[in-house]
Amino acid sequence: PCPCGDRFLITREDLENGEDVATCPSCSLILRVIYDKEQFMRDEVIAEPLTNKELVKC
Repeated sequence: PCPCGDRFLITREDLENGEDVATCPSCSLILRVIYDKEQFMRDEVIAEPLTNKELVKC
């Protein structure tokens, strides 16, 4: 948590896109996320795109 009482905001998608700066939505404090990019993506399973046959009409 941030010293101001709020929580820093960064998404997994941000990290996957190389964004490593988390911001606090309530104050000006920012922090850099330090992580091993190779280990972060190692266990990642990328889903195959759906084919037309698999699409469901809603």
